[in-house]
Amino acid sequence: MHASTSIARAVRAARGDYDKHCKRLLSERQVIARVLLATLDEFKGTGPDVIQSDLIDGEPALDVLLERDDTADPGRALLMEGEDSTVGEGLVRFDIRTRVRVPDVAEDTDNPEDADNPEDVAVFGGLRLMEIDIEPQGRIRSEYPLLCRAIYYCGRILSQQGAGVVAGSGYGLLRKAVSIWVCIEPRVQNRSTVTTFKLRPRFLFGAGSYDQRDYDKLEVVVIGLGPGSQDADGIVGLLGTLLAKDIEPEKKLSILHDKYGIIITENINREVRDMGGMGQAIYEDGVKQGEMRGSFERLVSCVRGATETLGLTAEAALAAFGVPREEWPAVIARLDPPVR
Repeated sequence: MHASTSIARAVRAARGDYDKHCKRLLSERQVIARVLLATLDEFKGTGPDVIQSDLIDGEPALDVLLERDDTADPGRALLMEGEDSTVGEGLVRFDIRTRVRVPDVAEDTDNPEDADNPEDVAVFGGLRLMEIDIEPQGRIRSEYPLLCRAIYYCGRILSQQGAGVVAGSGYGLLRKAVSIWVCIEPRVQNRSTVTTFKLRPRFLFGAGSYDQRDYDKLEVVVIGLGPGSQDADGIVGLLGTLLAKDIEPEKKLSILHDKYGIIITENINREVRDMGGMGQAIYEDGVKQGEMRGSFERLVSCVRGATETLGLTAEAALAAFGVPREEWPAVIARLDPPVR
């Protein structure tokens, strides 16, 4: 039995709302700071408070079209686009974009060993700049490899920096592009994992000497969450908790604060509570229509819709709908095939 039209509509709306909540929560400076600290070598040893307050430039852009950065002047207003529609390259929409300053790499122009052309380094206030893209991803699509898309996004971020950056000898002004993918429902083998992909030299004959800053311009980070990720350590546990669909809001806020040191701002509080109410909203939509009141089959249908469309486990859907735990086995037994 398939979910009724109104239930399916509610499920689709909830899925869209969940995506929005994910983006808003991941765009919080506190969260970005902890992701950078946990995944990128450039931020090792830097405190999250320093990254949050001093190194993230301005407020991250969330699905917003901003002015193209076509100048090589590092002192101008730090703007980037939420979309890129470079002529001949098609439209790409970035979920979350921000720019950060890389700590502890101030250029010493008096030391020729630091760089052949120290003036050709993209700096701002003595620090290099880095472009960050963060992409929450639900179920992994089968029509294309995720890594290919991530690498392509990095390429577009590099090309997006404009003719003013790469004109003449300005290639040294290219800012490193990092695309970070938070996979909420990864394949089984990639659950509770953090993996980085970056350029590294491979000396095939002899051992040359190259400045890492000249080639380290692209990096992809893939964070796999999935069932049980909220019980993991580090950034996987933090994001697994933050984006979980089946943790009661009060408990989630408590874990974020007590375990991970997240300050519960008004925005975080609102997004977490709204996210926690989605499952109940689906259930209540059916009740309002008189479709689920006292109807066991409608409950089974609604749970199936939530598992298929939102990616919830049957248990998570039942918990979100407020169904007493003792009634779960009967509902799960009616799902064909059983959903876990």
